[in-house]
Amino acid sequence: MNDFVAETYQPIKTAEISGSSSIHPFPGISFSELPQNKLHRLSPVHKRSFGSEIINGKVVFSDEFGNRFTSVTYKGLPPIDEIPFIEDDGWCASGFRTKFLCDTDDSKDINEISKTLRSKGLNTEHIIKETLLDHIIYGGAKISIPDLKNQMRVAYYDSHPNLKPEQKTKIDKYINEAKYVALERLLPVNERLIDIDYALTSTNFDRFISSLKTYFDEEYQGVKFDGSPQSMFDYLTKVLPVRMGRYLGKFHQAGYIHRYATVHNWLLTGDLCDLDGVEKINPQSSTFDDYKNDLGQTYIALGGLYERIFQEFFIKHNLLSVENKKPEKKIAQEAFSFFTEAYANETGISIEQLNKFSDFGELKRYD
Repeated sequence: MNDFVAETYQPIKTAEISGSSSIHPFPGISFSELPQNKLHRLSPVHKRSFGSEIINGKVVFSDEFGNRFTSVTYKGLPPIDEIPFIEDDGWCASGFRTKFLCDTDDSKDINEISKTLRSKGLNTEHIIKETLLDHIIYGGAKISIPDLKNQMRVAYYDSHPNLKPEQKTKIDKYINEAKYVALERLLPVNERLIDIDYALTSTNFDRFISSLKTYFDEEYQGVKFDGSPQSMFDYLTKVLPVRMGRYLGKFHQAGYIHRYATVHNWLLTGDLCDLDGVEKINPQSSTFDDYKNDLGQTYIALGGLYERIFQEFFIKHNLLSVENKKPEKKIAQEAFSFFTEAYANETGISIEQLNKFSDFGELKRYD
């Protein structure tokens, strides 16, 4: 197995999870019995998120609403691959966001949105612990948070040379008050759609099936996760798009727009995670235009998914029977129809309008 192991990290003890009344390990295992965690990245695209190799896919938890989780991940640990910087963001109360770090305003919003979604049966990330950071590690160097703030302040000033005094006061206030945290969180599964790119060996492919098998109790909607490529094919092409359509429709009806509904944030279970960019809306006064970005990104995610799994895995490794070797565009169109019908049923938006929007040529702007 090709794990991408973090060479250095600040471990966050998971034993504290047992003290939370909202987290219930299923019978058979307790955190006190687990050995020291080894953190790993599932693939190179998991820049800031590390999973617990001991726990992920082997232990099932539930929250107070009965949602299931099989993955414990850590986001924002000191060794990071991108240097943080401050960007303007009109959706944030402060008007700013620190890219590649999570501040306490972000975590507060994530907690609030997560609880609302989970109470409605929409599974997503569930923060179970926050650790205040006093430094980051970038390029092997330890940078204190005060020094990092000074660097980000200079960089922001340099990129905005014509700031007015009141604008400088606003950005200085944000920088001075910002507190950055590492998050320990539960996810339904750790695998995301983008990780299909790295499931090119039988070992990693088995890992995907095993993860789904744990989450769904071996069978879901007639698909048995028996380890066969055919079961994975059936799940990805027939079940997953329906789950994604229902989820996104209910997500929008709950009064939220994700803004980053991409292959990086759609989990293999058809649930969305990474809620730090979510925008609140009023579904009673919203229009189709409000949903276009999420829909466009999701259609692109589905189209890209089927192109990859056919060109890079199923056909390349001769894992499908001849009758299932349809052109990936046709498979994507069939999946689009499953997604579209499920989304339309949840929102009342017409299938005709969605079909017109999901024309391949119209989606390029969302890629």
